[in-house]
Amino acid sequence: MHKDANDACSVTDNNLDSGRRFEPENEPGATIVSGEMILKSGLKLYFEDYGKGLPVICIPGWSYTTAVFERNLPELSKQYRAISFDPRSHGRSAVTVNGNDYGQHGRDLRDFLDALGLQEFVLLGWSLGLYAIYSYIEQFGTEGIKGLVAVDESPKIIKSHADDWGEGMAEEIDDVVNMVRSDYRGFFREYMAEGFVNRPSDDLLDRFTLAVGSLSPTSAAGLLADAATRDYSRIASEVATEIPVLNILREDWSSQAQTWINLNQPATAIKVLGGHLMLYEFAEKFNAHVFDFLADLEY
Repeated sequence: MHKDANDACSVTDNNLDSGRRFEPENEPGATIVSGEMILKSGLKLYFEDYGKGLPVICIPGWSYTTAVFERNLPELSKQYRAISFDPRSHGRSAVTVNGNDYGQHGRDLRDFLDALGLQEFVLLGWSLGLYAIYSYIEQFGTEGIKGLVAVDESPKIIKSHADDWGEGMAEEIDDVVNMVRSDYRGFFREYMAEGFVNRPSDDLLDRFTLAVGSLSPTSAAGLLADAATRDYSRIASEVATEIPVLNILREDWSSQAQTWINLNQPATAIKVLGGHLMLYEFAEKFNAHVFDFLADLEY
């Protein structure tokens, strides 16, 4: 990635609004900075920045916010600099009428990395957050990326055939988009619940469902529909020849996923764990897999 210091914003008093720094209890040294960063495009993003060391940028999936990593960022920060942000129109970031598509999400990621002035980093994308990463790589290449953790998303969500790795056939995805338009919060709540092996508490479901409110049903449906148009199979294959990749997969589609990965990304590591929200439900095991991958990058 070519980085022009004159174009990028730095994290200063001018573009960090209401940021705060504090020490988590019982974790000395795990300093957290959080607040709002204004990118060179003028977009205001909410972000969280934990710890020190090699930066690991964690990108949440469709409709989710940094909260989905609340059981990962503090742990990763014990050895690394763990960073996440709410994508545009999500959570506490600015809501925009335009740009709610994964092409723009890739450009937002580039601007965010430039604003932090990062030279080397690891990218971790969960669910459709991985599409922001694939979009970034498609547009700007892999320079500076030391590794990629690809968490439970196929490079195209529409299946070509019944045994393909994807979220569903075209008509099934159309039905999902229509459900989001008609009952976004209701759909999200059940979609989140189905991501756990053991159904989570109503309090947890309520808390996450409340947080999706900043993304309108129209934008949420549009973002999902945009994802359905994208096929990152070539990007996913090529990136695996350029940088180390760890795939972490949920159990129920791991067979189809591993078939695709073995054919198209034969050099990548694979871990299978729980359901779609394994990073939350089985955080200790998930974090251990990420730690092992990151440790190998340092040799």
